[in-house]
Order: sequence, then C-alpha cells, then structure tokens
Amino acid sequence: MKKYFEFLVFFTILFCISIYGQEGRGNGRVVGYIIDEDGNPIPNVKIIMESIKYEFKMETMSDKKGKWVFMGFGKGIYRFTFSKQGYQTLVSEVFLSGINRNPEQHIVMKKLSAIQLPEIISPEDKKKVEKAFNLCENGNYTKALKIFEEFVNKYPSFPMAHYNLAIVYSKLKKYDSAIEEFKEALKLLKEKENDPKIKEKLAKIHISIAEIYMDQEKYEEAANNYKLAMEINPPKDPAIAYNTAEIMFKAGKVDEAIKYYLLALQLNPKEEIYYLKLGYAYLNKGDIPPALEYLKKFLELSPDHPQAESVRKLINSLEKK
Repeated sequence: MKKYFEFLVFFTILFCISIYGQEGRGNGRVVGYIIDEDGNPIPNVKIIMESIKYEFKMETMSDKKGKWVFMGFGKGIYRFTFSKQGYQTLVSEVFLSGINRNPEQHIVMKKLSAIQLPEIISPEDKKKVEKAFNLCENGNYTKALKIFEEFVNKYPSFPMAHYNLAIVYSKLKKYDSAIEEFKEALKLLKEKENDPKIKEKLAKIHISIAEIYMDQEKYEEAANNYKLAMEINPPKDPAIAYNTAEIMFKAGKVDEAIKYYLLALQLNPKEEIYYLKLGYAYLNKGDIPPALEYLKKFLELSPDHPQAESVRKLINSLEKK
C-alpha cells in the first residue's frame, strides 16, 4: 500500500508539471454549437476563450451551423464569452483537458427582444431596460449599472431585476455585490420553486454564483453552488455534468466528482474521456478495482488516444501491486 501512495504522489507531481509548464498552451481541442431558444443554429457569434490562470486568449466565430472550434490549449479553466448583436451576451467557465478532444459544448443564446417584463412595469421603464441591455451588448457596463440599480430600487420585488443587476456587477468584478443580488433573486424565486421554469432559473443563478467563485479561485464555494444547480435542475447535456465533475474534482470533492462523471457517462456512454476521468477519480480515492475497470474501458473505446500508452503503463503498474 505504501508503494501505491508513493506512486500516486509521483503521478500527481508529473501531472502538475504538465499543467503549469504549458503556460496555457497544449494539444487541447474543444468543439461547440450555438443555438437559439427554438433550436436554430446561430452563425457569426463572436467567441472569446481566455485562460483563468495564464495570459492566454483565442477568438473565433461560429459558422452557419452554429459550430465553433478551439485548438492548441493546455489543461485548465477557461472563460468563454459569446456575443452577437441582438442577443444576450453569455459568459461561462469550463474546465478543459489539454489532451486533444473535450466533450462538445452546447450553448443556448437568448434574443434581447425575447426578454419579457411584467405588465406592472411602465413602458418608459421597459425602454430604459432595453437601453441597458444594449449598453451591455456594447460592453458599456458602467452606464448600464446605473439603469439597473434604479430599476431594482423601483421594482424590488421583481427577481430578474436583481438577477440583471448581479450580472452587471459581476462583469465589473464587484463580486460581493453580485452575489448579494443573486441571493436576493433566489429568495424571491423560491416562492415558486415547484414551477419547472423557475427551477431552471434557480439553477442558472447558482451556476452564475459558482462562476463568480471560480473567478476568485474559491473552488469549494464554486463546487457547492454547482452541486445545488445540478440538484435543482438535473442537466440533460453531458457537457454540463462533466464540467461540474471537473470543478468538484478540483475542489477535492472526489465522491461528488464521481457522481457527476457518472451522470455525464449516463447521458453519453460513447464519450471515452468520461471513462478516463472516472478511472483517475477512483484512483485518487485508492479504489483500484473500479479504477482499472474504467481505465480499461477507456482503452477499449480509444486505443489510439494520445494518453493511451501512459494509461496502459498505469494499468500494468496497478495490476502488479
């Protein structure tokens, strides 16, 4: 058993060296698709990919099928910003592998015109909110902030007013204020938490809070909010479950990571990366039988993967112990 832990420590050291030695560069590849709320692909969306840790940034546009691709990055957490005139700008953070292909990312963007405001809100105030969204679209969050603050003061019982204000605060890196507004939105929405649409909004808010904590490298708090989001509204997209598992693993919550890797696997049993990650997760726990099972399944599905040879050596080493 002592030899096993020595091996695990050595493996972890090599793993860390491979991460930090790349300065954000590597052999990573990620493919995604952007659609609107009706399922139609959105072309010409500007996508910016930025490393949270390094000064590493790439930019691309979605094609006519809504498809986009990034290549040449190392393992780590990356912030993606999706923007296009007439749509709400969307920001997400994803933990990606630096070894070739990652799970597909599926993004849904909402049209600004689709934003519905309650009838109690005056036409004048609706125009102001529309102006604020347009300011955000152009990156002018400081001017938009003033409008959203006035809107919240006038309509304090409207949960999405607090939500929109929180988004602007987070853009301006006023994290404490953002979290406070997100929590106010949560409190107001929980009065109708049995409504499926409300559950979706509650989950989205917890993910937004998690992203703020990720931005501050507070992985424990981020993991807790990702977990709440998944419990409120279980994902149908395997990429969401996978990303949650990666954050859980980084936060040291291995059992939770395994739970969400398994969920991702259930949603897409053909994705070999999920088997690899499950193997490593069980190995981290010192639970060798399932680790071997998932590592072998990974090799069965992807015998020519760039990591295949190192996985074969790892399996041989574990079987000799």
